[in-house]
Amino acid sequence: MEVFTLGERDDYAGYNVGEKEALERGFLSDKVNLPEIGAPPLVFYEGVGGDDPKRKPKKKGDYHTAYGNIRLFSQRAVDALGDVLISSGILFPVRVFGRNEIFYWYWCTCVIDCIDEARTRRGPPSDLPLERRLILIPAFRAEKIGAHEIFVVPGQSRQYDVFVTDAFRDRLASAKLKGFKLGKGRFDSKPWLC
Repeated sequence: MEVFTLGERDDYAGYNVGEKEALERGFLSDKVNLPEIGAPPLVFYEGVGGDDPKRKPKKKGDYHTAYGNIRLFSQRAVDALGDVLISSGILFPVRVFGRNEIFYWYWCTCVIDCIDEARTRRGPPSDLPLERRLILIPAFRAEKIGAHEIFVVPGQSRQYDVFVTDAFRDRLASAKLKGFKLGKGRFDSKPWLC
């Protein structure tokens, strides 16, 4: 079994919400406030702070991120991956400004204590508890993962690190979804792209 860090391709658009909504939702803190069922959907806008408005527009795909930890899946992606996403997390409908299709904010609820700390390389700052430090190059105990295809590990309250297996990668390829980057670590120089 291969396990990858789920990321967004650099040549695809990134998104954000207004500053008020970002603060209310805790996107910039350690506690993300998930939407309430029936609440109006959040609206995400293309661009990340500091983007040059004159730059060439980035590609639109089936998967985008906001703030590095908010994962946005298109309706097409949910149609292809829905059973896996629904069994391992929560999907909140959102609006992506300038896009006609429905998107969903995915929050993973499948937490598996499967990191092999002896072989995992974590980032700074060293004053944080080990489980809260970014995972640069993960190593896993595969027997703990079982048949799960998408998961997070304990201590990642903002879900910067979401992991997927080769079975999830195969679903992406089969459905010809666009915008995904799967790496063997945070800075993998040869990630799998679709």
